[in-house]
Amino acid sequence: MSKYQVTIGLEIHVETKTKTKMFSSAPNNYSATPNVNVSVVDMAFPGVLPTINLEAVRNAIQLSHALNMKIDPLVRFDRKNYFYSDLPKGYQITQQFFPIGSNGFLDVEVNNEIKRVDIERLHMEEDTAKQLHFDDYTLLNFNRAGVPLVEIVTKPCINDSATAQEFVDKIRETIIYLEVGDGKMEEGSLRCDVNISLAPLGQTKLGTKVEIKNINSLSFIKKAIDFEIERQSKILDDGGLIAQETRRYDQSTRETVLMRTKKDAIDYKYFPEPNLLPYRLKAAFIAETIAASKELASIKSERYQKLGVSKTQAKIILRNKEMAAYFDALLLQTDAIKELTNFFLGEFLGYLNKNNLNLSDLEFSQKHFASLMTLLGKGQISYSEAKEFFYRLVKEDLDPLTVFKDKDQAVDVLEVKNAMREVLARFPEETKKARDNNMALFGFLTGQCIKALNGKINPKEIAKLLKELLEE
Repeated sequence: MSKYQVTIGLEIHVETKTKTKMFSSAPNNYSATPNVNVSVVDMAFPGVLPTINLEAVRNAIQLSHALNMKIDPLVRFDRKNYFYSDLPKGYQITQQFFPIGSNGFLDVEVNNEIKRVDIERLHMEEDTAKQLHFDDYTLLNFNRAGVPLVEIVTKPCINDSATAQEFVDKIRETIIYLEVGDGKMEEGSLRCDVNISLAPLGQTKLGTKVEIKNINSLSFIKKAIDFEIERQSKILDDGGLIAQETRRYDQSTRETVLMRTKKDAIDYKYFPEPNLLPYRLKAAFIAETIAASKELASIKSERYQKLGVSKTQAKIILRNKEMAAYFDALLLQTDAIKELTNFFLGEFLGYLNKNNLNLSDLEFSQKHFASLMTLLGKGQISYSEAKEFFYRLVKEDLDPLTVFKDKDQAVDVLEVKNAMREVLARFPEETKKARDNNMALFGFLTGQCIKALNGKINPKEIAKLLKELLEE
């Protein structure tokens, strides 16, 4: 058991989806050719003035609402002054003192336990240029300068790396399902800073804070925190003092590395942004913006479970937003929820993964897939028949309703019952016990009948006929 209390706070930067940048008309497309999506506003030419991107404000409102935050209708910006090569203006427009969202929370599940992470604030700001460092020079890509950002700051309330990792993953999921951003950590559109301190157990005062900057992977978040806990614990065990410093995570060595020390708090000389007057959002605008929000993964999960999908099954489906949308489209076309879910997670995803395919690669219609599941749900075809037809469906877009139209009508029920009587005659003891409601043996006899009939009739019909025979 550790001798130290671990306290973690997170700062998450999210680039949001808009057509243009936060304060200019330049396209919001960082991935384009470097330094083509730049305006005179982004580059701080003399005499230019910023204008607020309303779509970025909508994104911030929807995300604040999803994180259970109080939304401030009075939008105000501050100027954060500092000089660095990636900041052409010499200052950043942000919401240091008046965040649009405050006092929220997000519940996350860690090891089957629900943990609540309190969120202090969510504020809007603009991103900086992207720096590319080489041995003796640095290149700057100003496509990213001015891209709309929201920063989400938790309270220092997290006590382990698993919760921190799960929280960032839940934030990423929320961003993706709301469609306010793409959540791609590997591309830097979602970045995380970790503040961590250790103190002796029972001590109310927090230990010295160490910051780990710009972590761009969920797994690295956990690894960086675990390493830092171990590093700081060793220093404290040896009677040393933790230095207040900024570090980064080196994925090659799996260690945090010193970037710079902090002796005093940095004074950025904040003051109200003089070129942007405060403005008040109408209550109707906020309500309409929230009402237009896309369905969250957590809400989808609750909806699926009400339909009979298990929590585990829902979690697998919701790992991929496009896959969940495809599943939703199928739900609108069939009532065979159980059969659809099992087939979707089994044969369907298995086919995609085995052949390294995306949904866009499929050439058969959802309608035919849904019809196949309806037939399976009604017991008109067996699972093996549905599986066989599915692999026909991926090659030629056939209508299963036409193919299986006269299937059950062609079955001679008397012939089927006689075949099942022969099965029962081979298992007299099992048949006697099945008549006494031994469900295990009823299942055994059903399986033997299915094997004997070799797909001639669907399993649901076999179970129905077996019940009739046992009651004779």
